[in-house]
Amino acid sequence: MSIISSVIGITLVLTSFTIDTNYMNWEEYLISYNTWKEERISELKKPMGYLSLTGLFWLKEGTQSLGSGDSNSLIFPQEFPPEIGTIDLKENQIAFTSSNNKITIDGLPSSDGIINSDEDGKASMFNWKSHFWYVIKRGDQYGIRLKDTLAQTRVMLTHVPSFEPQPEWIIKGKYEPNTDESTVSITNKIGITYDRKSAGVVTFEYNSALHDLEATRSGDRLFIVFADQTNGLKTYGGGRFLYVDIPTEGDDVTLDFNKVENPICNFVDFATCPLPIQGNYLPFKVTAGEKKTE
Repeated sequence: MSIISSVIGITLVLTSFTIDTNYMNWEEYLISYNTWKEERISELKKPMGYLSLTGLFWLKEGTQSLGSGDSNSLIFPQEFPPEIGTIDLKENQIAFTSSNNKITIDGLPSSDGIINSDEDGKASMFNWKSHFWYVIKRGDQYGIRLKDTLAQTRVMLTHVPSFEPQPEWIIKGKYEPNTDESTVSITNKIGITYDRKSAGVVTFEYNSALHDLEATRSGDRLFIVFADQTNGLKTYGGGRFLYVDIPTEGDDVTLDFNKVENPICNFVDFATCPLPIQGNYLPFKVTAGEKKTE
């Protein structure tokens, strides 16, 4: 690596990377990085965040009973009432019949009727004490996602192990947006495959070679699920997540691998995280971002 001084700062010239010189005030960057780390922990520890996940029960067509009793079709943890009610799934419509008046739905005493899944925009939210649950749809399958706001996974989290941030891992890239309605097929951790609209491709240079990462969209950012040669060793085996700001003009983007995130599946067993598509496997080690937790 060679270092060239100038009146406006320091430019690092490396054969392996094209560094984004917008981040060359390293002290300022570290302040923003530490703020990001704090916000990341706060987001993970939200009472209804993914770290509160305690169960996932897949539904079958027909009627299924819920509760902690052994005779139920779907057996909830022992602290739940023995009988909660039944869910009837028929041709993509879900009906609930209550057998416990201490259960609420959307803040009201539970009653019999049609309930919504998350595919309907806002799922019907069940509650009992610190426990919440609702119906999700993944591919063609419906399931009950169970959360506990007092889950130890959430309450006990204090930090996420990470590589030390390095300027070499802030890399310039080019974004080519998708201009048609083409989709990308994504398979999640439980083997369900579904399609999402492709937002385009981000291209960057590493080790004198160009690499492409296909992205979908998450709000006003690009969302990239990628794998690299640290997976299963120092990082989560199912790949990691990278968010990239969409340029307001031009095609220049910044890939800040220091802020690569673990999927929630790194922390809990009841999530349905997307896996990297085949083209998003990087043939080198990305020694940046979050490491796997034990």
